[in-house]
Amino acid sequence: MSFADPMETAAIERAMWEQHLALAERHIAEGEGTVTHQRRIVADLEREGHDSAKARALLHQFQQLLDLHVVDRDRIRQQLGLAQQE
Repeated sequence: MSFADPMETAAIERAMWEQHLALAERHIAEGEGTVTHQRRIVADLEREGHDSAKARALLHQFQQLLDLHVVDRDRIRQQLGLAQQE
């Protein structure tokens, strides 16, 4: 019977968390772009006198999703023992 080296196991686990962190950061960057784009759509609709209710509702959903990605990123950073960054 062979047992995994604890140092090797820890390194593999850390690498997994670092991959999750990179993915969360990518989701945040994409989400920020989506929110910015949707804000422009809302502003354009309002400037042109159109109903922006549905666009605003979608913006709210995008912002909520972005907030979840930030929470996830912060949880992963904590798991890795990294200081919070903004």
